[in-house]
Amino acid sequence: MQTGIDARVLASVLPERIAQVLAEAHREIDGPHKRAAAGVLAAAWYISTTAVLDELREHDHEVAELDAIPEVIERLRKIDAK
Repeated sequence: MQTGIDARVLASVLPERIAQVLAEAHREIDGPHKRAAAGVLAAAWYISTTAVLDELREHDHEVAELDAIPEVIERLRKIDAK
């Protein structure tokens, strides 16, 4: 993967950025399924983020494992648990 952006830089910003996008998607949901969607979106964050980090790690073995869950994802998990 030859790009102008370092894999470790991407790995440091993408988990939060993906979380923000999914939280925005949740805010746009109306209707009775909003609570259930919160859990699905939180799971989608985890699956997509780990997949992206795994791919980046293929190109740079110094890319760290996922080590924190963004606050917006924690909120989605709490909404789902209610």
